[in-house]
Amino acid sequence: MLMNNTSGYFDWIQGNDEFIDALYADPFRVWSDSELLTTALARGSACDPGTCFHYAHTNYLILARIVRRVAPGTLVSQLNKRVLGPTGVKMNFSRLAPIPKPVLSAFTPERGVYEDSTNWSPSWGLGNGMLATTSIDNVARLAKGTLSGSTLSPESRRDIVKRYGPELSPGNDSLYFAQGIIMANGWRRQNPYFNGYMGNVAWFPKRKIAISLVGSRGLGVPVVDGGKNFTDDILGAMAAYLTPANSPTPPRG
Repeated sequence: MLMNNTSGYFDWIQGNDEFIDALYADPFRVWSDSELLTTALARGSACDPGTCFHYAHTNYLILARIVRRVAPGTLVSQLNKRVLGPTGVKMNFSRLAPIPKPVLSAFTPERGVYEDSTNWSPSWGLGNGMLATTSIDNVARLAKGTLSGSTLSPESRRDIVKRYGPELSPGNDSLYFAQGIIMANGWRRQNPYFNGYMGNVAWFPKRKIAISLVGSRGLGVPVVDGGKNFTDDILGAMAAYLTPANSPTPPRG
C-alpha cells in the first residue's frame, strides 16, 4: 500500500495551505523528517487503508524508515548497493541535495514575484537520504536502469508495474499508478515538479527508449492552478514522433 499509494495517508503539502504558507515564508528552511511526518499524520486519512489511491510523499518517508530498520547501514548505502551501483549511476545525496555543475537555474512566480529559486531548500520534498541530484545524462541512465526494474528479481520486476489502485483516467486502464511509477500506454515515467524545477524521466521498454527532460518557468508564462509541468507537453510531442500509437500523457479534460 505504501509503494502504490493506496495506504490512505495524506501528504504534508498537497492541499495544506498552512504548510505552503510556511514554505513560502522561508524557502531556505531545512525541514526534518519528523516535522514532515508529524504534519502529514496530523491531517488524518484520505480513506481507509487499501480503499483508494491517494498520492502522498508520506508513503515514501515511512518506507525509508522501514528500510533503515530492516537493512544494515544507511538508506543511501542501500540505494548505492542495490539500485545505483548496478546501473553505474552516481548521485549526490543530502538534505539540501546540491546540484552538480553546470547548474540549470530555476525561476518561479509562486510567491507573487518572478524570482530565482535555484538554491531554495528541497528538504520539504522527501526525507533525508532520499533527496538526490545528478546530471541529466544520469537521469536517462536511471530511466533505463530503474524504471525497467533491471536491478530487481523477476518477481519484483513484474510487481512494480501491477495496477493495485484505480486508473488515473476514468475508463483508461492503460493509465495508472504502479509502485512509484506512472504507467501510461506502454511508457513508464515520473514527472517531478518542485521549487521552480520541472522534469520528466520516461522509459519505453518495447523499443528501449529513454527520455530525460528538465526545465523551469520562463518570465511571463502564466501560473496554472496546482502548477503545470510543461515538460509533460515536450514528452508528449517527442512520443508522438517516436511512438505515435503510445502516448505517455493523458488527454486533457
